[in-house]
Amino acid sequence: MFKRLAVVGLAAFLCAGLAQAQEEAPVKRPHYIAVVGFTNLRPGTDTDWIGEGAAETVTNKLAGVTGLVPVERSQLKKLIEEQKLQVAELSNPQTAARLGKLLGASRVVIGTYACEGDGVLFNVRVVDVHTTLVLNAATFTGTRAKIFDTLYQLAQAVVDSFEKKVVMVDARPVVTEVPRSERMELTEQDRQCLRDWGTTNLVAYEAFSRGNAATDPDARIGWYTKAIQGDPRYAWAYNNRGNASWGKGQDDRAIQDYDRALQIKPDDADAYHNRAVAYYFKKEFNKAWEDVRRCQALGGQVKPEFLKLLREASGRTE
Repeated sequence: MFKRLAVVGLAAFLCAGLAQAQEEAPVKRPHYIAVVGFTNLRPGTDTDWIGEGAAETVTNKLAGVTGLVPVERSQLKKLIEEQKLQVAELSNPQTAARLGKLLGASRVVIGTYACEGDGVLFNVRVVDVHTTLVLNAATFTGTRAKIFDTLYQLAQAVVDSFEKKVVMVDARPVVTEVPRSERMELTEQDRQCLRDWGTTNLVAYEAFSRGNAATDPDARIGWYTKAIQGDPRYAWAYNNRGNASWGKGQDDRAIQDYDRALQIKPDDADAYHNRAVAYYFKKEFNKAWEDVRRCQALGGQVKPEFLKLLREASGRTE
């Protein structure tokens, strides 16, 4: 029997790495991208959560854009621990590119931020994994009170990087403009996903971000619960609390949270997949298959490894 800890990684690949596909859009090879994170230039317990929250939110926004498949952040954090990397190293393009290669990404997002009073200054760079060249760089200044606007700008800067590509000129890599015919064409749904903040409640958002930064499962559950108390319709918080409960082996609690997330956001392929994994561990294979199909119908990409496990356990060949 495949152990729960082994499938944690499998589920993590999917819970925030699902690209929503439009049936009428031409099939193109997806772009795998890793949001490494944002380094706090002025570290402090009162501001460290901002970088983690920004990375998680940008990842969630990009997951809804057709053709983009972000690497799930738990996978990224695990790799950073295995590589024994320090926080300061994560804003280095060479280090980020190395992580990106190990994760199978073609681009990585790195950056820094600094707080001064209520003001927040973000610097973001999108790096080509194979050459370590910077495809796009931008600086955004905002306030904590309007941080949701800044998060949208960060996500949009990542999307804008796909107007650039690396080509070889005289045997040297050079960043150049992508021909208009080859550029990403955002649908209205894509634009809506980029503007999806999850919540507009600052207290709930801070609690959600602190939960993402926490390493202890009980602490994470506590922070996500505070986020939900601040905004009872915060679907992302329910989903992440479900993930934390599932990691503790509390499948029923996890399913309750996935149920609530889907009541709020019925088109959330991530939540369907995560609930399928929980049903798998409860040996409720028919329900797991139902959620797999719902996930796929919404454009969610289900990893072959999980489908193989589910087929073997259920005796179904579909």
